Amino acid sequence: MLFRSNKEKLLGSFEVIDQILWALENNIARNEIRRKFGDERTEFALSLLEHSRHMRESPYSIRDSGEN
Repeated sequence: MLFRSNKEKLLGSFEVIDQILWALENNIARNEIRRKFGDERTEFALSLLEHSRHMRESPYSIRDSGEN
């Protein structure tokens, strides 16, 4: 529970950060997101998206080189 409360202090409530991430992923205008949630939280959410992009991308595939 301590981890959750420390994380909430940093991020704000999980509901708020989820709303920001949803808005970003659904192409809501960033100025609208900033107006509703503030610059600091919006920038933090953008940072989360950028730093976790590799986790959402498809893994590389190994192609058959034709050598058997």
